[in-house]
Amino acid sequence: MKIITLTTDLGLMDPYVAMVKGTLFRLYPPIQVVDISHTIENYDTQRCALMLKLAYPTFPTGSIHIFGADPMGSATQGGIVAFYNGHYFVGPDNGIMTLIAGNDTFECRRISNPDLLSTNLKPSFLILDLYAPAAALLASGADLDEIGPETEPKETTYPEPVYSDPFIRGQIIHVDHFGNCISNIPRTLFSAAKKERSFKITVRNHALNRIFLGYEKSMHGGDPIAIFGSHGNLEICVILGSACSLLGLNIGHNITLEYQS
Repeated sequence: MKIITLTTDLGLMDPYVAMVKGTLFRLYPPIQVVDISHTIENYDTQRCALMLKLAYPTFPTGSIHIFGADPMGSATQGGIVAFYNGHYFVGPDNGIMTLIAGNDTFECRRISNPDLLSTNLKPSFLILDLYAPAAALLASGADLDEIGPETEPKETTYPEPVYSDPFIRGQIIHVDHFGNCISNIPRTLFSAAKKERSFKITVRNHALNRIFLGYEKSMHGGDPIAIFGSHGNLEICVILGSACSLLGLNIGHNITLEYQS
């Protein structure tokens, strides 16, 4: 049974997500549909890409991932199907796929199969009218040649941390449901630059000088800490609390790591 995931900004208040799922089951019933997130801020392509980038590797290879967050309007961007790291990705050609893959290469096809481009296609809801049918077609066993010709996807990048010894300067790129604040500073950059030196992490008016492996029993509620999360990036947390609320952090706030001799 094929798995199809959904990562969108459709929200949970309206019937839109149910309409997409209904279309998928109608077109190809022997599937399992999994929600990754539908509470992404409207049109936030970077958040949409991050949610899917974190989640998709936990699914079996061959899974199909529909994504949708499109500030430019899908009618002008068109639809693509990408094959990357053993997974299929279906959505608008607005840079989300290149955010997911980073510098890696992937196969990309423009959705142009006449059977998918029906006369009832509504530019305002291509997740329903184009991406869901394309995903159902893939789930039924179709190969990429049946989707359309190869194409070069639109390229977009995340804000990158800047390293100029002794500083790494980054920013908060995501705040999760628990108020944990995830930065764009990867463990690999931290480790390569450290060279046995001590360090200080500064975010707004708060300073930390240790990165924990995880939560420890000795920690007290309300204590802010730094960890490297499962995503591999530096993360600011508050034990039994919210770093977002307690420290006044949010997406876009700067975070600085200074190495000390």
